Amino acid sequence: MKKNSKTIHYSAIPIACCIGMIFAFVFLLIFGVFKIDSIALILLIPIFVLFSLIFKGFFRLLFSFLLGVSLGYIRGQAYYLGISSASLPQKQEVTVEAKVDSDPTIKNGTLRFESSNLKLNNTTINCPTYFSLAPSDINISKSDLVLVKGKNSGAFGKYCAFFNKPEVLIISKPDPPDLFIEFRDWFSMRLIEIIDGKDSRVSEMSALGLGYLTGQKRYISEDFNESLRRAGLSHIVVASGFHLAIVAGLARKYFYKISRFATLLGAGLLIFAFVSITGLTASMFRAAFLTLISLFAWYFGRKIHPMRAVLYVAALSLLINPGYISDLAWQLSFSSYLGIIFLTPLLLDYFYGKDSPNFIASTCIQSVSAQLLCLPISIYNFGAFSIVGLVSNLLIPSTIPVAMLLSLLSVFFSWIPIISQALAFFTKVILGLHVYIIETLSKISWSSTETESGNPKVFLLYLVPLAIFLLLRLITKHSFHPYRPAKLASTQLEKS
Repeated sequence: MKKNSKTIHYSAIPIACCIGMIFAFVFLLIFGVFKIDSIALILLIPIFVLFSLIFKGFFRLLFSFLLGVSLGYIRGQAYYLGISSASLPQKQEVTVEAKVDSDPTIKNGTLRFESSNLKLNNTTINCPTYFSLAPSDINISKSDLVLVKGKNSGAFGKYCAFFNKPEVLIISKPDPPDLFIEFRDWFSMRLIEIIDGKDSRVSEMSALGLGYLTGQKRYISEDFNESLRRAGLSHIVVASGFHLAIVAGLARKYFYKISRFATLLGAGLLIFAFVSITGLTASMFRAAFLTLISLFAWYFGRKIHPMRAVLYVAALSLLINPGYISDLAWQLSFSSYLGIIFLTPLLLDYFYGKDSPNFIASTCIQSVSAQLLCLPISIYNFGAFSIVGLVSNLLIPSTIPVAMLLSLLSVFFSWIPIISQALAFFTKVILGLHVYIIETLSKISWSSTETESGNPKVFLLYLVPLAIFLLLRLITKHSFHPYRPAKLASTQLEKS
């Protein structure tokens, strides 16, 4: 009996391995690369695998962790050394061709976009690059090929090159064209025509509707973007897990009437289409894979612990692109999700016990949980946080699914006069209400507060949610096991 108590199940191996991989990527981010012979690490991998299988107790976890560290360090070292050795000249004028990876945004009168695939003298260079173009009225879309002439100012952050106000020589479409982006651009222009009319300036309502549906921020003005930030709602116009959850939820609601397989297939196709339109950004990668894991588990009648799913997706995403770990969207996406899966159940258990909370209370608690985990990261990067964020996140997100559905239907039924007019009217009403709430809350003098950015001491704030978690865990005795609800487990324990 004592021997069995020391045995750790084989299922702990991938968990410890994922933790090791994440640890390696965090280490590389903080301390940089200490060059280690990759061949030596590769030779250690089969040894760590063998020892993880042979040992049964603590050493199983240790060697599984070391296995993950080795895999993460090999991948991370190759990534960072590849960036540092990218043969892109600095401080001299060059002509490069870049594929636009992200939707361009406008900031301080310049149009900005990212690219990871450059061509210099017909040579492809894998180098995450940031471009800032002027004037901002240049018509560039995602997936376009842009030929620019300018000077590389050098590396900063996750980028190995930065071109500030280069001369734009040629803008061309990819061959073959990106059909998803072509459809998205057609849909965007059609929605703008329906809401604002032809040959009209893009209003904040249209920009907000497109932000909900496609994650585009290119049509959002700088003033309204600032209003979103002050109101604590910048995340609602970035394609994320929230938007993907709406898509998957609609698929489960309507396809479930046919069969479980139809639900899985329909949701999978919708997720694929949505990701193809928005792009596989850091936050979208997290959301898409977590949603697919949950769908497959549901289809086969299984339940997976949310934390286990988070570890798998985090490790996989960093193996594919180690640069995600320094991506703010990736950090905020995982932080908010961790807050929801760990703090929300404890708060609901503490305040409501076995009772079900009403919609307002549930939304409020979930919003607080997500914001607590995101707060230190936001303050560190922006030096500001929204005080009215709780109110705005209670008023706006709950009605976003309605706004998305009305915007979608108003385009697809635009060829039927009476129906299209009715849908356009209700779309304008709800989007106009959202704009009014955002602008009203952002104008409150104390809506947000400013502080010093880049101060690592701000991460001490994580002691607050940690203390809340430990205290509520002790009081409620909540079980996070997917098969063993806390109340049922505690009742059975008392009876025994």
